[in-house]
Amino acid sequence: MSEAAPTLVKIRIDWSGAETAHAYHVNQALGQVGPPGPDGIPDGIYVTMGNVAPPPLLDGDDAAGSELLARLTTHGAKVNVVCQVHMTRRMLDELIAVLQTTAAKHDAAVRQAAHEPAKEKGGGSA
Repeated sequence: MSEAAPTLVKIRIDWSGAETAHAYHVNQALGQVGPPGPDGIPDGIYVTMGNVAPPPLLDGDDAAGSELLARLTTHGAKVNVVCQVHMTRRMLDELIAVLQTTAAKHDAAVRQAAHEPAKEKGGGSA
């Protein structure tokens, strides 16, 4: 006796929750292949994103600056992890496509802004 295939239903996705989500700054990204399952196939993909803030170098304190730079060179800078997500290979392909499309839109907006005259701010005259 064979099992019946499930009925697949397309639904619309509601992204309105993004309006209240906090946007974190990231400047570091790490991608890792998941560990292999019993069949040897990797358990998806892990993507971790975070931020490394610039070190606090104080002007005029050369000794402290040298010490801090030596410590960073030896031990590195710790990434403040903002998020880690696990996804299927298919979802990774979708994410890559979304990022490529978004990058193209960003680049087009930058080109357009560079060719438009600066707009007056505030609406008043001096």
